[in-house]
Amino acid sequence: MCIRDSTTVTPLAGGAAEPGRHGHGALGVGAPADAKELALGLLSGFRRAKLRALGEVTDLYALDGTWEHRTPWGNEHVTFSRLLAETFERAGLGLYDPRFLTGVPEALDKIENAAEVTVDGKQLISAVRKEISGTRSATEKDRGRSFPSSGRQANVLASDQKVTFE
Repeated sequence: MCIRDSTTVTPLAGGAAEPGRHGHGALGVGAPADAKELALGLLSGFRRAKLRALGEVTDLYALDGTWEHRTPWGNEHVTFSRLLAETFERAGLGLYDPRFLTGVPEALDKIENAAEVTVDGKQLISAVRKEISGTRSATEKDRGRSFPSSGRQANVLASDQKVTFE
């Protein structure tokens, strides 16, 4: 993620980063308490803005609200669109802090097998799976396995672990 332009509008209100409504990349951010909060806020807002932009140009799902799905991280029953949004956001945050990846693989499975997901939605899920595949906590099967001191699996190329944001 690269910040190209930054404009300060005062007064700054506190709160979570929110994507703008008039264009991909517009993001409103209040004054954070520390650098970690700023990083999480920017990444979270970026992910929400990116998913909103994708939803404006393609159909990721249909019949939203017809069924409810349980979130793996809170056991709450939510609509498909909310499960997709939370999963997409948590996958992005997990690239910064792997603790956010808890439940993401299970949620991706639920989304992929849901009646509401479209062909383009499945392509997005495939891209998210690829995006998180190089992280240590990305899959439940990695639990209990030992990792080298570098933090990478020995059989994963370093080039496959790079993450870029477009």
